[in-house]
Amino acid sequence: MEVSVVEKLEKAATNVLRQCMAVREGEDVLIISDTALRPIGELFFRKALEEKADAMLLIMKPRMRHGEEPPKLVAQAMKAADVVLAPMSMSLTHTRARKEASAAGVRMATLPGITEETMARTLVADYGAIAERSRRLAEMITGGREVRVTTPAGTDLRVSIEGRECRYDTGI
Repeated sequence: MEVSVVEKLEKAATNVLRQCMAVREGEDVLIISDTALRPIGELFFRKALEEKADAMLLIMKPRMRHGEEPPKLVAQAMKAADVVLAPMSMSLTHTRARKEASAAGVRMATLPGITEETMARTLVADYGAIAERSRRLAEMITGGREVRVTTPAGTDLRVSIEGRECRYDTGI
């Protein structure tokens, strides 16, 4: 039986809350969205409530560009939360508000430009398996001397990696 798009979206939102953000019962979870991505923000909010989080949904007008600061009230709320998810049209990643929230210990994921299609296709991944694969690959690269990339089209690229440390990002 094929899984519906709605079921995939719900699984994706639950996956983000459980695997990526490790939301625990009673934590303050802030969902910040804008009018353009409101349905995705509302989905994360509903799923955070199902996880028994003390969830709040803030909808604001879309920013004009990536990195534009959110309103002061939103920035204050970000610092007070345990977890922040930000499905927005424009990214909050490089804002002072995000940096201050992170410095305060907030676990935060910005999801600029996320679409329902992208969510349903990618956020249902097994992040535990991705983390393990990423760690193993990083160890191989850190201990390696050379990387070779080949393709059926004839690409044959060799790059020295000797003495380099590989860092990985698991999505968790």
